[in-house]
Amino acid sequence: ILKRLQVVRSQKEEVNALLAEEKGFLITHFTSDALDSLHLKEFLKGNKDPEFSDEDVYNKKYKESKVVIQLVGITIEPLCKLLQLIEEKKRVYIKDLNITKKTKNSTMDLSLTVATLRQSNG
Repeated sequence: ILKRLQVVRSQKEEVNALLAEEKGFLITHFTSDALDSLHLKEFLKGNKDPEFSDEDVYNKKYKESKVVIQLVGITIEPLCKLLQLIEEKKRVYIKDLNITKKTKNSTMDLSLTVATLRQSNG
């Protein structure tokens, strides 16, 4: 139990240090920039911006900010580039990836949830 407690405390310190590095970080800007840099905005479902939500987590000590990106008609190569870009950013993580439709011409429709934590003000 003590070893597990040490691991949890260490992880909490890492998270807090990461959050302190980029206090003004906005996941909406990150995802928009990622989609722009990879020229993926044309694949956004209905040309709508990704959906944003925010909720308290971990005893209201943090807020988890999430962006749900709906992409249609995308192929595996640009999807992999997007996933790699997200994975390279320590501040964000992939919460969910759900492929909703696959077609014969190697395209797919999907929903991708990208999230980050931030300190709660409350």
